[in-house]
Amino acid sequence: MKKTNLVSLMLLVLSLNALTAQNTQKIIFCCENSTAQYQFVAANGLDKIYMIGLNDALLDYDALALERVLNTTIPDKNQSGYAFLDWEGEYFVALKHPTNTLKLTHDQIVNRFIFAIQNAKKLRPNIKWTYYGMPLSWALGVPVGWKEINYALYKELDFLAPSVYLRYEREIGGERVEGLDTKFTTNFMVNNLKYSLKLGVELNKPVFAFVWMRYSEDYYNKLIDLASFTKYIRSIITTSNYGRKVDGIIWWNCINFLYERRATCASSVVLLEEFKNVTDINAYQTSLFQKYLDSIKPMFNYYK
Repeated sequence: MKKTNLVSLMLLVLSLNALTAQNTQKIIFCCENSTAQYQFVAANGLDKIYMIGLNDALLDYDALALERVLNTTIPDKNQSGYAFLDWEGEYFVALKHPTNTLKLTHDQIVNRFIFAIQNAKKLRPNIKWTYYGMPLSWALGVPVGWKEINYALYKELDFLAPSVYLRYEREIGGERVEGLDTKFTTNFMVNNLKYSLKLGVELNKPVFAFVWMRYSEDYYNKLIDLASFTKYIRSIITTSNYGRKVDGIIWWNCINFLYERRATCASSVVLLEEFKNVTDINAYQTSLFQKYLDSIKPMFNYYK
């Protein structure tokens, strides 16, 4: 049997096993340190995920700093649930490229990421751990013939968590395009999701896609309208590859952060307009989250 046929057969068997095991898609909410958000999650029966930020400017991984953060963010050493390490910047970008501008080999960079998540697992062994945005996404979809160079890292993750935030506008062939139904959005979301699902089958890992209710540009963090948000989430949870769909979504949110910086951040024009009549940010965000959740929860079978 040819090697290519053997690989295809193995993927088919794995996908059938994965499809059998996959019967529920979850909504996992990323809370800020906010009582209102904790109450929203509890009231709606959502899973919660902890975000642990790592400083990309550090040349050496700081294990003591991670332990201090975990002792504050997840003080119970027996805590279960989900968490992700957020380590973006030059190292994150360099994971795509064997040749990079850093004075480190690709293997050295991968090993830094591996060491960090192995340490997180030791410190909180009952948590399911991953990195934000892994497998890494490509702007217009994974290039044809791309050879994955981060398998060793992805094997260490308890689940895959690709980022599929919507862009408000993107330049395609010199033309700026807006909205949900664009070539950029279609290629970016579908192709990267299918690639993540393929890796999920190969590595036997769940796949949860990072989403946001806002457009992702720094200068334009505008809320996505409800109809587009519903369509956006539907397109994610219905995309399939090798018999697999995503196991759910990770709903990113930083509304308190944006509210506190509404007058000084790059998207201040948009945010000042949104928050101009808000006198109680807790009441506002609870109502807002509920409205967006209500628009999508009928699509998730654990609500039925």
